[in-house]
Amino acid sequence: MTTSGRYGESPVRDSVLEAVVQHVGEHTGRRPTDLPPLYEAVDPTVLEVLVASARQNETPLSVRFAYAGHAVTVDQDGAVGCTPR
Repeated sequence: MTTSGRYGESPVRDSVLEAVVQHVGEHTGRRPTDLPPLYEAVDPTVLEVLVASARQNETPLSVRFAYAGHAVTVDQDGAVGCTPR
């Protein structure tokens, strides 16, 4: 099952990084603190810069990476999707 969310939807989701961890946690039924560090899957600084730049320039973007047993996708609007691998 694929699910999606968007950063900025909730007060907890202040960044795309928090949105990824929160979304995968919700999808897996695990607390975000029980998930592996996101930096083991993707460079957090690069991900935030890519999304912010694409959003500002209205440029299409889709970043995909594996995290916590899921295929995660983040787009230029901050939408986060995940599918079990």
